[in-house]
Amino acid sequence: MSRYALVRGHVAAGIVAVVACGLLAARSLAPPPCFLDPPCDGSAEGEPCSDSVNGGCDVFPPSFGDIEIDGDAVCGTNWAHDADRDEDWYLFNVSEARTIHVHLRAETSSVALIYGLFPITHCPTTGQPPGTHAYSGNCDADHVVGEYTLEPGAHAVVVLTGNESGEAILDGFPCPDGTETNNAYELRLTSPVCQLDPPCEGVDEGEPCNEFVPDSVNGGCTVEPNLFGAVTVNGPAICGTNWAYSGVRDTDWFRFQLVGTKEISIDLRAEVSTIAIIAALGDGGTCPPVLSEGTMAFADLCDEAVSVTGSYVLPAGWYVLFVGTALDPDGTPRYDGLPCPPPGWPTHNAYEVRLTAPCAEDLGGNGVVDFADILMVIGGWGPCGVSCPVDLDGSGDVGFGDILAVIGAWGPC
Repeated sequence: MSRYALVRGHVAAGIVAVVACGLLAARSLAPPPCFLDPPCDGSAEGEPCSDSVNGGCDVFPPSFGDIEIDGDAVCGTNWAHDADRDEDWYLFNVSEARTIHVHLRAETSSVALIYGLFPITHCPTTGQPPGTHAYSGNCDADHVVGEYTLEPGAHAVVVLTGNESGEAILDGFPCPDGTETNNAYELRLTSPVCQLDPPCEGVDEGEPCNEFVPDSVNGGCTVEPNLFGAVTVNGPAICGTNWAYSGVRDTDWFRFQLVGTKEISIDLRAEVSTIAIIAALGDGGTCPPVLSEGTMAFADLCDEAVSVTGSYVLPAGWYVLFVGTALDPDGTPRYDGLPCPPPGWPTHNAYEVRLTAPCAEDLGGNGVVDFADILMVIGGWGPCGVSCPVDLDGSGDVGFGDILAVIGAWGPC
């Protein structure tokens, strides 16, 4: 059942010899049963615990499950008992040289590693490509994301019981006697991720990344009742997260008001492929939206080289800033391949977006900062409500600080 075994990152033919004291340690140190939370959501392995339907190169004829990079997770089970262990092999192809990440959540102590395969027969393997295996133990109390650099061709990712160093565990995780499993795992292959550096500094959108919970914060015109976050031109950045999973994507809607014509720029940084666009709303900021004429913003993988700054010239009125996942700078929606990270894992779905405009103190948009702008500040005096276009100092109140800001910018823009 376990002909290919991982020993400190290297392939060996035959079962790894495990000394008796090592087996006893595996039994005595096995963590108490736990259950994946949230449960795995993806394609079922199709192999009940103790059966063998995807033994890969460990069986003849070879048999594989399937997995896709940036596709659905695979939900499976594994075991280790009486000097043997389950091996689950999943086949995928790479069309060009690339780096991928291996994500594993497991109720047992498990590793996930990648082998290169011969392109026609698929077996035997060509060994492990450069990289590091994934590890998960005790429902992600400890985990390591795997990373491999792959050449074009056929590959297989293999899930099997092992410790964090990659040494085989051949006992201590039998199949459960009851109906409720404690041998489950969730496996994903994804494109590389990044983290914003420096991290976003601004106002948190207030919506945790969670693809299993309906949007109750800023779903905008896609939910009833309509729900909007708020953004201020030349105010603090919005720090948010987004996702695309199983045919659905997160969309974040932030409403704002202009009291005069403004040239608006959208500055966007994102850890996943993301667009930000502006649409006009009805009187009082009501749906439906009408796409404004301008250039949408785009960002991907924290890479400034591919980012596009959005640009719009907008008259007075109500608007919404829309942020969502996309496949490309043209705004083609992306509905899969960008799930939220499991609980406790570092975020890789964050974005930072802000709206800026030159000569912010020219509230009327006539190209001059003058008495008309002071009158607009006085007209909006007091605590900010749904929108606060004359809160120039970002204090949340319209007051003397905003009048001083207008006086300080007095004259032509």
